[in-house]
Amino acid sequence: MLDDHASESPDAPDDAAEGELLYVRPTSGPPNAKRTFGSLWRNVLGRTAAAQRSFFGADPVAQPAGAAQAAISDNSGGSAAPTTGLAAATYRQTIILPLQLADIAAGDFKIALPFDFTVISALFRTAKPASTASKLATLTASVNAVSVTGGVMALTTANQNTIGGTVAGTAITAGNQGSAGQTIGVTASAVTAFVEGSGWVEFTVLNRSQANAAATLAAQGNAIRAGLVSLGLLKGSA
Repeated sequence: MLDDHASESPDAPDDAAEGELLYVRPTSGPPNAKRTFGSLWRNVLGRTAAAQRSFFGADPVAQPAGAAQAAISDNSGGSAAPTTGLAAATYRQTIILPLQLADIAAGDFKIALPFDFTVISALFRTAKPASTASKLATLTASVNAVSVTGGVMALTTANQNTIGGTVAGTAITAGNQGSAGQTIGVTASAVTAFVEGSGWVEFTVLNRSQANAAATLAAQGNAIRAGLVSLGLLKGSA
């Protein structure tokens, strides 16, 4: 009969010849019988935490230990979704650029962002209505003072006369990516100066710095998972 500790003793040799195979021979049955480790009830690789082991020719090491290996406490308030958890909307942010309508003249209004970004959309939202007739201005979303393709908001007295009213920008299709430290803003044109009124431009941006970091961690995690699946330590497909 096989002893529960048969796979623990004797210790494996420090070195093995190229192509050398290790077999386990049971204590009963045909004298030439062979079994793989997987056929034993208990398999122990390394009888203690200090015993050094490795796979695929790597330098043998003892069992890793340290505080950094502790389980991560999830206090995020979110719901774990291993197959769909990295949703695109997770890394979108709203950037606000306040404007006094009377201050709009041909030129640029902008703020710098501390991360890589992509401008997805823009709209103007009215705070204080305008009342003086026949006033207008065209605002075009810009990155680093260069207008994007699309992102045009045509403001008039008629569409700036209601608190909370919005003027959506046209679809943004190109020229909408910036690097950390570059600016997001609007370029004004075709201005017939407003006398009163205020509001703000709402930009929806993708924080590419955060999205890239998450994608990198996901790629590393998937690579680790694929290795564990290939070793049979996790069920599933690689």
